[in-house]
Amino acid sequence: MTSITIPDSVTSIGVVAFAYCSSLTKVYFEGDQPTTGAPIFESISSPSVIFYYHYNANGWSTNFADRPTVACAFLEVVSSGGGSADLSPTPLTDSPSTSSNLWYTLGTSVVFTASSASNSFQGWSGDLSGTSTNESLVMDSDKIVLASFGNSDLDGDGILDYDENSIYGTSPFLSDSDGDGSEDNDELTAGTSPTNRTDVFQIKDMTTASNQTDSVFSWSTVSNRTYSVYSNANLNTDWSTNPAYQVEGDGTQKSFTNTHSENSMFYRVDVELGP
Repeated sequence: MTSITIPDSVTSIGVVAFAYCSSLTKVYFEGDQPTTGAPIFESISSPSVIFYYHYNANGWSTNFADRPTVACAFLEVVSSGGGSADLSPTPLTDSPSTSSNLWYTLGTSVVFTASSASNSFQGWSGDLSGTSTNESLVMDSDKIVLASFGNSDLDGDGILDYDENSIYGTSPFLSDSDGDGSEDNDELTAGTSPTNRTDVFQIKDMTTASNQTDSVFSWSTVSNRTYSVYSNANLNTDWSTNPAYQVEGDGTQKSFTNTHSENSMFYRVDVELGP
């Protein structure tokens, strides 16, 4: 055995726990520095064993049990659209790396190379940016990198993965980045911010008309959008396909007057990109 991984559930290591493990060279700790019963080694020449730990874990220093320690950061690489990303150097040998936790020594410069046999490369996003097939970053903290190929849309919200991160600042992994109940592409269409959960398209005011009978509701508009008001007297039936009112957005508040106050009437306001 040349390497071993200690899970984060381990909080202490007993006396001579690694006795006579003469082939052991690497120990990966997934949690905080444990307490020890000295000595934990027996018949292993120093410094043949090196301890690796996550830089954000607690209690670690440059030395543990008279052996050197190395701080590490995690890298996650996601490829969408049928391509892949090659890494140089590769993650630490024998490390407990998974697809979402690739172990790298803190400070390592990693070169990313995009490759695909069929789809064109769109660009890098996340903690790496650019459209060159070769880019690099320094592992000075945990990183996540997305390599986008072709017309990839991981979250199915209608926005290309590369555009999500590089243009709109939204997540390519979440169709509703700000969690306000509206998908990112719907918010872009409505002219609201897909990264601000308090900015939503909604009816803002409802008042009684001057005749004290009709009701008026209003909403905010943005330019280059068309707003259509649809009515329905019974929600168990289909909505009318012909709008009761339609108006072009210009950045001001628009309103609609309900003249059917004597009967129950339901309304909705749709928005679409204007001509």
